[in-house]
Amino acid sequence: MRISTLQLYQRTVSAMLDQQARLGDTQEQLASGKRILRPSDDPSGTAQALRLKEALSAWAQFQRAADRAEARLQLEDGALSHVEDILQRARELAVRGRNDSLSDGDRAALAKELRGLKDDLVRLGNTRDAQGDYIFAGYRSRSPAFVVAGPGVSYAGDAGVRQIELGPGRHVSVNHPGNVVFMDVPAAAGGRESLFETLDSLANALDNPDDPAFQTEMGRLIDQLDTGLDHVLQVHTEVGARLNTVDVQRAFNEDTRLQMQRTLSAVEDLDYAEAVARLNRQMVGLEAAQKTFTRVQGLSLFNYL
Repeated sequence: MRISTLQLYQRTVSAMLDQQARLGDTQEQLASGKRILRPSDDPSGTAQALRLKEALSAWAQFQRAADRAEARLQLEDGALSHVEDILQRARELAVRGRNDSLSDGDRAALAKELRGLKDDLVRLGNTRDAQGDYIFAGYRSRSPAFVVAGPGVSYAGDAGVRQIELGPGRHVSVNHPGNVVFMDVPAAAGGRESLFETLDSLANALDNPDDPAFQTEMGRLIDQLDTGLDHVLQVHTEVGARLNTVDVQRAFNEDTRLQMQRTLSAVEDLDYAEAVARLNRQMVGLEAAQKTFTRVQGLSLFNYL
């Protein structure tokens, strides 16, 4: 089979263009650091990379959710610490108020401080997060959890418990409704007594030290303060356990994310050593093709006449 000069010319040009295209792809890979530049380079690898990127996006959302959960729980943790401080201080005042050596004026000063502690307790019950939500109001978080009406305090929230998904099938509660924390404290005589009622009763008892039942009532209220403190500590322990859950899940999420990132890197990232070696081979091949093209261009029978 005879090959004409034109066919030889076209084959040489075609080979040289193929070499240039391959060289250009390798240079583009080196510039981007990616092995897959377009889906046609590796269809199955492209599909796997897309799935991995979607999964990585989902795990990143879980990490952001964990951050939100931690912030919310830390806010409740801090509020409960202050509630415990208030109850401890109220107990100190109550114990001092039972001292027979105190004057009526001294007890009146203690009662005034106790009412101030009650106001502080209401403010803590109406703690708000960075978005302005009342953290103890349940689902009714856009309105204050507690409302003061005369000497009494009522709960205006609901029993809603908010949950945040930290991972596939893994949720954590990020609030305690205010009625659980402040209102539903077991009473020694049965039933429930709110923390606000206990502080009110203490202040009223100190304002009436001549009542024959004064010492008995003060003893009961001190016991009720102890019950209230234990109750808040129990809630606080639950918050600590939830924070621990967030920490454990965040670590798991990060490990999973890193493993997926390594897998994605293996699928789409470039092996620089191999690519540089390939580039050198392609440059040599292109140079050879260009020299061949130059020689083919010079072929002619007239050179031998």
